[in-house]
Amino acid sequence: MRVKACLLAGFVLVLAGNVCAQTTAYFNVTDGIWEAPGNWSPVAVPGITNSVSVTFEGRTVHITQPGAVCTNLVAGYSVGETGAVCLATGTLYAATSQNIGRNGRGTLIQSAGTTNRYGTFLTVGEGTTCDGRYELQGGYLGAISGATEMNVGYNGLGVFYQTGGTLDEVGIDKYLYVGRTATGIGTYVMNGGEILFTNRTYVSIGHNGNGSFIQSNGVVNVAKTFNVGKQTGGLGTYRLVNGRIGAYQFTMGEQPTAFGKAYIEGGTLSAGIAFDVGYNGTGSVWQSGGVVTVTNQYIYIGRAAGSKGSYVMTGGDIALTNAANYLFVGEYGNGSFLQSNGTVHVKNYLAVSRQTGSTGFYRMVGGSLAVDTQLEVSEQVGTSARFEVVGTNSVIAAKAFSMTTNGVLRFEIATNGVSKIAVQNNAALAGKLEVVVQQKLFNQPVTIMSVGSKSGTFNSVVPVYPLRAVDIAYPSGAGNVVLSNFRYYTGTLISVH
Repeated sequence: MRVKACLLAGFVLVLAGNVCAQTTAYFNVTDGIWEAPGNWSPVAVPGITNSVSVTFEGRTVHITQPGAVCTNLVAGYSVGETGAVCLATGTLYAATSQNIGRNGRGTLIQSAGTTNRYGTFLTVGEGTTCDGRYELQGGYLGAISGATEMNVGYNGLGVFYQTGGTLDEVGIDKYLYVGRTATGIGTYVMNGGEILFTNRTYVSIGHNGNGSFIQSNGVVNVAKTFNVGKQTGGLGTYRLVNGRIGAYQFTMGEQPTAFGKAYIEGGTLSAGIAFDVGYNGTGSVWQSGGVVTVTNQYIYIGRAAGSKGSYVMTGGDIALTNAANYLFVGEYGNGSFLQSNGTVHVKNYLAVSRQTGSTGFYRMVGGSLAVDTQLEVSEQVGTSARFEVVGTNSVIAAKAFSMTTNGVLRFEIATNGVSKIAVQNNAALAGKLEVVVQQKLFNQPVTIMSVGSKSGTFNSVVPVYPLRAVDIAYPSGAGNVVLSNFRYYTGTLISVH
């Protein structure tokens, strides 16, 4: 359940006026409670004018009552120093920032039934020598108005481990960064609870550094963009084992030198308007289970010019079942889709190499592909598309089919034939047909397409060695496109019927 904490306006004004007079309060015992004055140096419970330091030879402070306040909180200040904060009951309020692992080792453990609010920054792992860890086991973690960012792995090593509770908004048009700078290494592990970025917060996994988000349970709701590999040099990884994640837009590899990759093993991933696998940079997805959906618009694989996107599907479902849904493999960039199992359902168009300058490649070894409107192999002039069918383990159906002179359609025939493309209405044929026989004794008619009607023919039929030639028969109306009379190079045995 989402919890909201409110501060009296007058209290906030007093705090703002006192921050300039801040002093540092040092936690002075190895293990003790926040509320005891004798545990601090100077001897007093910290107030809003104090920066709090939990560090030196290893310190652990326990917050057991509501009302723990400070200006800044640092756990693990210098190299070799360690500090920990345990928030089991009560509340913690830091007016400006919380820094868990500045240059040393810092830990904050937040248990159920607590409220934790931070100011401008929450940073887990700031310095290059640091080791920061935040455990959200329950309760609520949110920012006050005007917060700038939340970082997991800013310049050093940071880990955020969530097993329960709620992580709420960071700030208006602000970010949760995991792997913030070039030296930052951030990891977000989610095994329960919820992230509720419902109107104003972006997510960047591998912003300029190395970031990973591993979700094995829980619910993620991002009303803005969920970036995996965003800026120059950013390397982002997202893994979904179970649970649900939804975002307005998913982007893998946003900038030209960024790289984003995702592993979808279970659960549900839903995008509002787009799922970009390689936006300007490089993106890759391996899907072995789960469901991928887009509420409105598209999946792009290789979206912008110069981008590279790849999608490997060994199981699960892609369910693009709304009227505005499209799948583009090579929009302006380089896109590839390799399917050996699973189900792909596209309500509208599936285009392989769509815009001028793009390269698209779709290879089916198994699984199911259903296109409710049209399957296109090369759409515009200056495109380069390949669609390949291997063996007999695929089911391919489209309401209509089109192919231009820039397209290549390839069938790799197994001992028992090859899966056909079933076209309900018209198949507009052009381009190159490649025929591969995996073993030399095959010599029986094989259907490669069934069509409601046909317009055009392939510009060329290209047999691949050791196949020397093959005949093709087209229907005059509805019927089958059939290959027959397979002929091989001299010295190759054939079966005569």
